[in-house]
Amino acid sequence: MNRHQMDEFLCEAVETEAAGIRVYETALGGVLNADWREEWQRDLTGTRRHERVLRDICDQFGIDPGGHAVARGIVRTRAETLVRNR
Repeated sequence: MNRHQMDEFLCEAVETEAAGIRVYETALGGVLNADWREEWQRDLTGTRRHERVLRDICDQFGIDPGGHAVARGIVRTRAETLVRNR
């Protein structure tokens, strides 16, 4: 894997976690089942932790996690569709 591929991969990973956060937050806003709420809250906490770790890795490598990566747009669009169509 060359440096450009690593940058793209890390940016995509950050976007994937950020999308997961948006999806979990939206789901938690409408969930009625207490067991699901508890499980999704745990998952949201873990996803937020993953995003932080990935952003820290980007910082260490001098990568702008908000930088343009082709796959980021695809991930973002899928997440927005899930959130919008809830």
